[in-house]
Amino acid sequence: MTNNEEELGRRYLLYLRDMSRKVIFASDKSSAGDYTRILVLNSRKKDDTRFSRMTEWTLQDLRSKGKEGARLADKQGDIGNGIFCAAGIIAGVVSEKATQRRKTSVIAAPLVYGQVQFEESGESEIEEWLLNYDLATELLSGLDGGAINLQVSGIRPEEVIRSLEERLEILETDDLTEVNKVAQDYKDFLGAVLNIEFGDCPSPIVAAKIAMGLSDAKEEGVNVVEGDWIFTAPVPSGLNTFTALQDIAKKLGSTEN
Repeated sequence: MTNNEEELGRRYLLYLRDMSRKVIFASDKSSAGDYTRILVLNSRKKDDTRFSRMTEWTLQDLRSKGKEGARLADKQGDIGNGIFCAAGIIAGVVSEKATQRRKTSVIAAPLVYGQVQFEESGESEIEEWLLNYDLATELLSGLDGGAINLQVSGIRPEEVIRSLEERLEILETDDLTEVNKVAQDYKDFLGAVLNIEFGDCPSPIVAAKIAMGLSDAKEEGVNVVEGDWIFTAPVPSGLNTFTALQDIAKKLGSTEN
C-alpha cells in the first residue's frame, strides 16, 4: 500500500468516527431514547419507579462490588441496557424564554458519561468518556441562528463543544478529576449561553425528583449534582461502533508520533 493510500485510509477512518459520533447524538431522539432526560423513565405512573435508572453509587462503590457488579452488568445487558458512569448531572426545567423554543425543556441527564465495561473477574474500565450532545441540541438549537451559528463572546458553541471533546479524548479515562473538570466547564458554558443559574444538590435521585416536581408544578429551575454517579440506561445505537473507531483513530495517531 502506498503512502497516499494509507493516508486516504486514515482520513476515511477518522471520517467514519466523526460520522458515528453524529449518528449517536445528532438527532433529538435515538433508539436509546432522549438523553436529555435519560435518568427518568418515561412512564405514566408518577411514582418512584420513574427514578429506577439512577443510583446513589459512585464509580468506586460499583467497582468495590467486584463480580456482583459484573453480574449486574449482565442482567442489564439482557434487557438492552448498559451500566454508565455520569460525571456531573443536571436536572430541572429550563424556560422557553431561555431556550427560545415554544416549550419548556425538562432535563435530567449526565453532562459527561461513559459506559462501564466488566470482565468476568469483576474488573472494570471505562474505555471512553462522551459529552452529552443531546443537552446542547435541546437547549441551544432554538437560539437565534441555531447552535451552529450562534456566537457567545465571539465563540461559537460548536467550537467550545469540540474543545471539550478534545480534552476528553486525550485524558486518562481513570482520571475522574479531569473528567469532572470537563463536566463543570460544560455546565458553566450552558449556563452562560442560556443565562441561567444552577442550584446545588448532593443527590442525583433527589435532583431528578425535584426536576419532575417542578415540571408537574409548571415551575422552573435547574440543579447540578457534582461528582461521579452510576446509572443504567439503554445503550445509544452506534456507541460501540464509535468506541471501536475511536480506538483505531488513537492507534493511528500514536503510530504517527
